[in-house]
Amino acid sequence: MSKEKRIYFYASSDVHSHIVVPEGAPYGLARIASFLAHQREMGKSMVVVDNGDYIQGTPLASFMALRAKPPTPKPLIEALNLAGYDYFNLGNHEFNFGQDYLKEAINLFKGKVLCANCVDDKGEVALGQPYDIIEKDGIKIGLIGLITSHVPKWEQPEYISGLTFLDSVETAKKWARVLRPEVDALLVTYHGGPDKDLTTGEKIGLGDREHDALRLIDEVEELDAIFCGHQHRAICALYKGKPLLSPNWRGSHLSELVLIFEDGGKGYRLKALEPKLISMEASEASQAMQRLMQPWQEKVNTWLEKPLGYAAKDMQINDVVKACSYNHPYLDLVNTIQLESTKAEISATSFFALGVKGLDSHIYVKDVVNNYTYSNSLKVLKITGSDLKAALERSASFFVVLDGQLGIRTSTKGRFVSLYNYDIYKGIRYTFDVSKPVGERVVELYFKDKPVLPEDEFTLALNNYRAVGGGDYTMFGEEKIIRTIEQDMVDLMISYIQSNLYVESHRENNFKVIGYENEI
Repeated sequence: MSKEKRIYFYASSDVHSHIVVPEGAPYGLARIASFLAHQREMGKSMVVVDNGDYIQGTPLASFMALRAKPPTPKPLIEALNLAGYDYFNLGNHEFNFGQDYLKEAINLFKGKVLCANCVDDKGEVALGQPYDIIEKDGIKIGLIGLITSHVPKWEQPEYISGLTFLDSVETAKKWARVLRPEVDALLVTYHGGPDKDLTTGEKIGLGDREHDALRLIDEVEELDAIFCGHQHRAICALYKGKPLLSPNWRGSHLSELVLIFEDGGKGYRLKALEPKLISMEASEASQAMQRLMQPWQEKVNTWLEKPLGYAAKDMQINDVVKACSYNHPYLDLVNTIQLESTKAEISATSFFALGVKGLDSHIYVKDVVNNYTYSNSLKVLKITGSDLKAALERSASFFVVLDGQLGIRTSTKGRFVSLYNYDIYKGIRYTFDVSKPVGERVVELYFKDKPVLPEDEFTLALNNYRAVGGGDYTMFGEEKIIRTIEQDMVDLMISYIQSNLYVESHRENNFKVIGYENEI
């Protein structure tokens, strides 16, 4: 009779430093830690992987990187260590606070850091190692770490200086050839995802190789399965017979892959792979994790509860979709701060996420942080009228009209697509006509009451992500940046509110959307 051995792989992704979260929230690393501890108590042979985008994303993360003295990722990495992670694959947001901060995180992590396709100027793996061979119960499993090669399209150039992000598929081919003869199974942890929905065929992402998961399976035949991430999607699917798993984000799920090996008398061979997603909703938060994080969280809370000033009533956001269709007072405030900070002629910013609430009458640090969720600096670009119109058309493409109602383009599951890539402008007057085809929706565009001509030149204030072309804004780019404001945008907002004490919008009705039944 043959004997079986089972090895369990658990993978998180895009936790974004959600460790100890509000009571009742069905996510967070503290819940993951409890689940993993229970699996170990059951005697399972386990490997635990985080697939990147871990050290950025919450007030805690921002505080530790930008306001703690000295800055340190220590509590974030201590939490990973406490949960018993074996591997940490790098994601694009790992670079948000610079290489020195990231290297400290790598040094603090007790497991192994993977990232095969991020190399230095000598072509050698720059951070961590490209792969590892895991030996359990006489079985060898290869694990290759990969990151989306799109990182330079999003990150500040100074934070990735000296680094090159290679094609993920070609890198996987290289290391798969090395590993396959040495292992009984070969897996990839890839901070990226599929470029289309496997059920509907709907395109996902920006194209141009942002998401290579399907191509990895198509072209690297040595692979047995892929752990994915980056997209904040829950995926458990077979593609060409091979498991592809993505565990949503914030620690709401874990990807589980059971590798079943059978002893046929001549050693163990891979018999089957059993993939599934496991919700963390039923897992209780780890008390040990809560004790570990409490002193750090108290420091963060003291900072978050600091009062800053007061706001006019209209700074609140009740309907983000509706707010996208006119110059909402909150975004007008953000654009005002960007213009004052940069002295640019035009400014653009976004809501970033559906959950933003704007500002209540009493403003605290937490209100700024919860609305402006990214660690951004400001860049000033010199652009042409042609660039400006192209950028506006990119924003206008996010609108759809269904049954006469204005909405933002959604996925098949009704989730909003990259709301942070939809910008509203100040310093110009413009109109979108959503009855027209995408690419032809900008029907009015004026600067100082004069029509904008393609050859006109302007200075434009943007966050660093958008300035280098992030969000498929190919009309921008590093070559057009003429000035950088080093201070973090959250700090600029805090300083502005403190200085003015009472903030209100002095917005002009410079923007409107037409071409649907229920126009504002």
